[in-house]
Amino acid sequence: MNLEELTTLVKDKEAFALEGVSEATLYRRVQAGQYTRLRKGIYVDTSHLKALRFEERAVVGHIAAHRTIPSAVFSHDSAALLWGAALLKVPRRVSISTPGRSRNTPSGTIRHASRRQVCERARVVAGLPVTDPIQTIIDCAVTLPALDALVVADSLVRLGLCTVEDAAPQLGALSGVRGARTARTLLECMSGKSESPAESLAVYRIRAMGLEQPEQQITLRTSNGYIYRPDFHWQHLRLILEVDGMVKYYGGYRPTDEELRYENFRQKELTRDGWRVVRTTWDELLRQPNLLRAELVRAGVRPL
Repeated sequence: MNLEELTTLVKDKEAFALEGVSEATLYRRVQAGQYTRLRKGIYVDTSHLKALRFEERAVVGHIAAHRTIPSAVFSHDSAALLWGAALLKVPRRVSISTPGRSRNTPSGTIRHASRRQVCERARVVAGLPVTDPIQTIIDCAVTLPALDALVVADSLVRLGLCTVEDAAPQLGALSGVRGARTARTLLECMSGKSESPAESLAVYRIRAMGLEQPEQQITLRTSNGYIYRPDFHWQHLRLILEVDGMVKYYGGYRPTDEELRYENFRQKELTRDGWRVVRTTWDELLRQPNLLRAELVRAGVRPL
């Protein structure tokens, strides 16, 4: 469900009153499990909530938070969630920014206070105030692990909400402060070409491996006239690296059998033209990147 549709699921006591539902009746429905209390005075139909994906449930929680603190601006990973960015970890707490200070921070909420200028630049997404995309990248660089921040940044670029060139000056200005190291990582790894979190992870790992860097998403034409865009390749080695994810084979592009046939045909076309193809997976990149490094070095990729 999109953000607008999720917004319609969240109801406050006033909405129930307009439907003729008394507080006593609402209380009994909550006790019976028909409705789930999200925050004080904010509810959602339990059957609807159970039908949502995990990240959609997180969005519903943020919508409920807005009903209780409407003057706050969603920021950091909460802003990334509401912009629709990819996230390695869905936020379990709501991050907000406020112009001034306040001692009244609701449970399950992280308040970033005294951010007047940030709040003044906020955008509105489906009725929810959210930090602008560049500020969201900066905030995630300051608070998230480097890989998590990179996935968010690449995703916002992929969604067309900003460009690498837009983000670079402010990331570069994070020098000698918290988040400076992560900002440098983003500057080194953001290319605007990563088409999935798995490709962002691959860029991050290959750079950390200290190997010569490949070209990314460059169009190749085979001798039979077929055009392909490998994830990564080293032209001088005639070497291709493909990052396989479950989405590719299970519902992301084509039916599974068709996708597997296409991948097999594609690899045969490339190998006939003298290309070698190395394949890796999200799990290998995340848990055993040393295995990929060894394979790339055997294939001729040189350490820097």
